[in-house]
Amino acid sequence: MRSWAERGSGFAYACLAGTAALLCLPIGNPDIFWHLSAARWMAEHRAFPRTDWLSSTMAGRPWCDFEWLTELLWHAVHKAGGLPALWALKVLLLAGAAALLWRLLREAGAPFFDRCLGLLLWALAAAFANDLRPENFSLILFLALFLKLEGRRLAPPSGFSPREAAAAVAVFALWANLHAGFVFGLMLLGIFAAGDLLRRRGPALAFLLLLAAAAALLNPYGGEVYAVPARHAAELPELSRFIREWQETSLLQHWLWPFWAVLALSFAAALWRQLRRRDLPLEHLAVLAAFALPGVRHVRTAVYFVSVALPIAAACLRDSGRSPEREPRLPTFLRAALGLAAGAFLCWNFLAPYKRFRPFSPMHVPVHAARFLADEASALGGLRLLNPWHWGGYLGYALPAGMPVFVDGRYIFHPLLRPLWEANQTPEAMAEFLDRNAIDVAVTPRTPQFVVTGELKRPFYLFFFPKERWALVHFDDKALVFARRSALPAAWLADREYRLFRPDDLTAAYRMVREGKASAADAARDVRRFSLRFDGDPELSGLAVAARQWLRSVSEDAPR
Repeated sequence: MRSWAERGSGFAYACLAGTAALLCLPIGNPDIFWHLSAARWMAEHRAFPRTDWLSSTMAGRPWCDFEWLTELLWHAVHKAGGLPALWALKVLLLAGAAALLWRLLREAGAPFFDRCLGLLLWALAAAFANDLRPENFSLILFLALFLKLEGRRLAPPSGFSPREAAAAVAVFALWANLHAGFVFGLMLLGIFAAGDLLRRRGPALAFLLLLAAAAALLNPYGGEVYAVPARHAAELPELSRFIREWQETSLLQHWLWPFWAVLALSFAAALWRQLRRRDLPLEHLAVLAAFALPGVRHVRTAVYFVSVALPIAAACLRDSGRSPEREPRLPTFLRAALGLAAGAFLCWNFLAPYKRFRPFSPMHVPVHAARFLADEASALGGLRLLNPWHWGGYLGYALPAGMPVFVDGRYIFHPLLRPLWEANQTPEAMAEFLDRNAIDVAVTPRTPQFVVTGELKRPFYLFFFPKERWALVHFDDKALVFARRSALPAAWLADREYRLFRPDDLTAAYRMVREGKASAADAARDVRRFSLRFDGDPELSGLAVAARQWLRSVSEDAPR
């Protein structure tokens, strides 16, 4: 007789389908573009970048590109097939990680249904890592290392062969040139090495740990691959205030609930095994504790904890004294409940991108603002540009030479995070920041922030970029572009400035025209310019239609 988990194959395959749907989500990481910029530079110069060349703020400053090998691979794939090919690479890499997790769950004794459910929980709990990132390679190598170490733990004690030593050197040398996540591999190897020493199984893993740590130095930047992560770790308290991926894994964010479910499940399973059988492996307890702490403190590192927690939970819940055909009622109920909850959570949070699927989601990049800046490069080139942290990678890749960004997602810009945040707190702070940094062109997100003046709510930018000094020369659904009046010819500004038809301020513009304080002709000129730019655009043509409808209502009510 087959177990309940095996009989519920339809439910199990639904879990696999949900996992596949999650792994096939579009790319959304805006940082891929500064990686592609670095790869493009390497391809053009036949050298490794050692100083910054993309920004105006850090130009010439030292930069350790410890992800250079990943970037060159991305560059080759992108050159061959564009963003769809990069999406396919992302799916392939995450599928490889899922296959390794499947094997870990199988080796831990999880039945078929539990393996399917485990993959779905993993994909949900590690949702932040479900993107195209250099960490994709770290995740595969981390899972492969855990699989190898688990197999060694269960085998009789032995030394290591020259082949194993060579493999350790090769893997960690490769890993250190792909992504700095190799330090988590060293951490995992160190835990199992300590376990061997405490249980008197020999120093083989300790020697392999030393070899692996030395092998990581086989890269173009030498010891910098250790220095940069160390500096990064020291900066984490500050980074967690300003960068979402380095913030804590909060229970208040509903999309992180699966992580907390896995955390609770894994520690409960470990406690159950210790209380029931008193044979919880020391390595499992140490791995859970060591990776839970960074997973709870920072969203970015949660994937490493989830990847080890699920196999450990499966191993802890395996009851060697019970026949699989006679599973207890409670675990069966819990499995079904977990599966239903995971499916509902998937539908609630992750189905929206499939309504209009594309390999890359431009939600987090200023596509139209970048196009405007590139079109106006002859006038704007050489002027000092201000941009948000998360848009710098895309702008640096999309804009022509001579238009350096202010910041992007690289670690060298961490010192600018606080000044940028402080500048956005008050109009006075922003004015001082813009003048101190000699900013002539500012690209800023179009956010729904308002100031109440009289009976109206006016948009924030009227106060942070006052029209006496700044001209609004472009806007779209995501971005606003302002130009300093003193930095550009008056004729150029006159042809591009939006004086009345401005985002989130149309009620005020309507009143100004109706009361005779502004001309309907000025509004018509603004709408005509906006329509010429966005008519025919598949995403923003609707805004152009709405603009003309607004203009008709303004013209009808304008004084004669």
